[in-house]
Amino acid sequence: MKLALTAGLSATALILTTGPALAAADDWHETPTGVDALLPYSISTGGGALWTVGAIDTRDDFQPVAARWVNGKWQTTPQPAGHGRLGDVAVRTADDAWAVGAQWAPGALWSDLLVQHWNGKAWKQVAGPTPAREDGSEFYTVAIQGGQVWAAGSGPGPTEGSSEGIVYRYDGKRWIGVNDAISAASLFIYDIAPLSRTNVWIAAENGIKHYDGQHWKDAALPGGPSPAVHLRGLAAVSPSDIWAVGHREDPVLRRRPLVYHFNGKVWSEVSTPADSGELWSVNLVKGQPVAVGESPRGPYLLRMTGTGFVRQPDPAGAGLLFSSTVTGGRLWIAGKAADNTAAYVGFSRLGSG
Repeated sequence: MKLALTAGLSATALILTTGPALAAADDWHETPTGVDALLPYSISTGGGALWTVGAIDTRDDFQPVAARWVNGKWQTTPQPAGHGRLGDVAVRTADDAWAVGAQWAPGALWSDLLVQHWNGKAWKQVAGPTPAREDGSEFYTVAIQGGQVWAAGSGPGPTEGSSEGIVYRYDGKRWIGVNDAISAASLFIYDIAPLSRTNVWIAAENGIKHYDGQHWKDAALPGGPSPAVHLRGLAAVSPSDIWAVGHREDPVLRRRPLVYHFNGKVWSEVSTPADSGELWSVNLVKGQPVAVGESPRGPYLLRMTGTGFVRQPDPAGAGLLFSSTVTGGRLWIAGKAADNTAAYVGFSRLGSG
């Protein structure tokens, strides 16, 4: 997740928006990474820089990967950790980016937190926090706000085989735990949107949570708390314009795409197609939310129109999609290729209409 850089319209204006499809299937342009067996879990931009991070799947291990877009091609960068994976990257400028994930020693049963910083020349590993129960911890998401780094993910719970959510803030010198019973009950935290130190949202395995600088609180979602609701991605345009995407368990469709919008006072559910699919990422394209994810058939893209979200043409050659970002008049997506054996990273040019 990244804070939305494009000024968003109000929720009312978004619902009234209509228009043609975002892009035809063949209007997407694949950009080969040159890395075999790459899983690009995240793609993000900031300050004119564009990065994708993930891991090489060697079948019996994972190796972290971070590649930047330079002169029209992806350029991989040496990694300080030899074993592990990067789940997310937050980019502030060309010489200031943070990536997080998990690392482990060869043959180890448990992972430790992985944090690294790009200084414009190289990635340097940064000592991460030490959770109360460290073995098996992993960061899934990272964001930068006010010069501070926020990271969240999952760690082992108090009983064998259980998990709990973890949230930390880095002030440049030390990691500060931002955890309580509510955040721990999140189980797995997939995205974080810090608007300020006293206004932080997380998308979690069991809903949306808010931090007011002292305590976490479950967001009041339509229909109340439900174990069938799973949130994956956030786009925070402003304190009164926030989007959350994921899926709801469905007895017929198995997983049905789910979108919520926050207007500064209440969360409301926005109409989505009655499809089998789940959403992982959402961004604002010309003020309109566009969400990406996966369906049983491969990629899944939704765009807001006058009647809610509608299905968009599948990008040719793409499979399931993990992440998206907007920069330089392009919507970028990252995930697996249609044949499920390689990565797909590509973009669609956004017209002036």
